[in-house]
Amino acid sequence: MACGAFHTACTSAAGRVFTWGRNIDGALGRSPTLLDCDPLAVPFPGIVDVHMVSCGDCHTAALDRDGKVWVWGTYKDPSGPIGIMGNDHRALDYNHKPAVVQGLTELVVEVVSGSNHTVIRTKKGTVFAWGSNAYGQLGLADAPCCQFQEFVAPREELPRANLEYREEGDNTWTFVRLPSDSRARRVLRVRHGNGAEVDASGLTLAGIQGMLAADGTTVILEMLGRDVPLAEKRALLTPKSVPGPGAAAVFASCNGTFVTTGVDAFGCGSNSDGQVGLGYASLAVTTLHKLPGLRCASWLGGGECFACALLADGQVISWGKAELCGLGADPCTPPVLQHTLVQGLPIIRSLRCGHHHTLACSSKGDILTWGAGRSSQLGKEPDQFGSGLSSNDEICNELKPYLVSSKTLESRFILLADGGAHHTAELVWDSAHLCATRPEPATASLMTEAASPAPNSPALAPSPDTKDASVLKRPASADDRGRAAPLLPLKRPATEQRLR
Repeated sequence: MACGAFHTACTSAAGRVFTWGRNIDGALGRSPTLLDCDPLAVPFPGIVDVHMVSCGDCHTAALDRDGKVWVWGTYKDPSGPIGIMGNDHRALDYNHKPAVVQGLTELVVEVVSGSNHTVIRTKKGTVFAWGSNAYGQLGLADAPCCQFQEFVAPREELPRANLEYREEGDNTWTFVRLPSDSRARRVLRVRHGNGAEVDASGLTLAGIQGMLAADGTTVILEMLGRDVPLAEKRALLTPKSVPGPGAAAVFASCNGTFVTTGVDAFGCGSNSDGQVGLGYASLAVTTLHKLPGLRCASWLGGGECFACALLADGQVISWGKAELCGLGADPCTPPVLQHTLVQGLPIIRSLRCGHHHTLACSSKGDILTWGAGRSSQLGKEPDQFGSGLSSNDEICNELKPYLVSSKTLESRFILLADGGAHHTAELVWDSAHLCATRPEPATASLMTEAASPAPNSPALAPSPDTKDASVLKRPASADDRGRAAPLLPLKRPATEQRLR
């Protein structure tokens, strides 16, 4: 299961894809109808057995068991629509029919999507990406079509450069006017001789001057982006190899990409609040950089301006925009630039992010949420919004993990939860459904999947995320009286709701 900004997609045991939500530019894989909010099967050409889906703002991607990737919808950037490739190798404005991604010569084993880009991993560990590169999220050399450009000031020009101090809104920035440049450009970071970089947003003019006195130190400056022709943007709609290490897993935030090698993690993309995780904020990180100090992450991802990681021991760390990190910070707190442990969580087995909120599923089948909740995406009960108060941000948001308590969820084990811009979807295990069948793709139908399983059908445990910790089966007992044992333990009602 996966959530886009305004739609949701999931795969059935029979390998079919179901979508529902807002059908923006064909994101649901079918023509718009009055039934867009109902889960309906995506019509593929012929028999296609899908086992993985990912969603962006206006596109959906699916990976079938033959290793082929299908896409539909469209990709966009801040300037507007870019398009999507169709089956005839032509770029279309949008496409409501699934089309096979061409140009992939290796077997694909994983697909993920950001808001407007898609990343895949092959069996050999090669990473390919396509879509919008407005924030450098494709991780390509030379950052084609990236609207944020940076350059390193020549060390030999700095002694003759003019440094200026300017106020822009609530921030104060240092600008450098090089002898070879008529324009004063903002200093983004200071790079030391050993390659380490320091965010310049919190440095004074005197502080920067002091750093530049050291040998080998220079500054990284902001360049104004250029208007990129549509033809150049559409050249990135076909898969491009991402330079970097061999990947064990790939992940995506809204405008970023993460790659893990099993131990180390790498990231690129939008970094305005330090959400790539390099320890500093910048306009963009255009190629994969190793994330210092982050090791053994089983999942990585994020929203628009924050990110988080699930570690192998079930702990969660976060960074980026402080109020969305689950650390209790208020909106006036500066960005969290270091990977910081989220306190107060039980052992977490599954982690996902919406655009502005985070969803953590515990090993006991509960769900905890934090971040922005103005559209009720945090699962808070209406009476907890306050008595007679309007639904303002302070009331709706959660700065720390919030244990969702609901009559609907009391007897259900939450396997996975994902979020979009304003909604959350949960994949749950209902103890009433003890087994499930997986019909062959050739005979699968809506009626087959909706029907109850045959009494002698083999039990099939749901596996929404193979990276999550496994859940032990409850052994059969005499009280079962011949019934199949539930594949997951019955969940007790949540009793530790945080008092407001």
